[in-house]
Amino acid sequence: MDPDDSIVGAIALLEGPGDWSLSLTIDQLVNVWALPLIIGSAAEYGVNIVLRSLESRVDGGGPRPPRSTVLGVVFNGLTTMAGFGSLLVAHHRGVWSLGLLLVIGSSMTLSAPH
Repeated sequence: MDPDDSIVGAIALLEGPGDWSLSLTIDQLVNVWALPLIIGSAAEYGVNIVLRSLESRVDGGGPRPPRSTVLGVVFNGLTTMAGFGSLLVAHHRGVWSLGLLLVIGSSMTLSAPH
């Protein structure tokens, strides 16, 4: 990687928020909170699947995780989606859009192949 590319990228990052300052509102800024929530729940699902599949290999099972683990992760994901979905009844546009983003993100993490 060329150091000049890094400098150009850093300048673009510093200029970006200045250009966006007129168009960003608090309704859109609240959606920044969604990223760590989605990544955290997806990481938890992945860790549960991987650890249980490693345990089953030690116990003489196959490479796939047991059905109970997969159902547990799916149930956990669905209840998380239901909790985030409760934000969809809010009258505040920012809270509503956060809830929609979290529900979509949670459904995407559940639909990712394990």
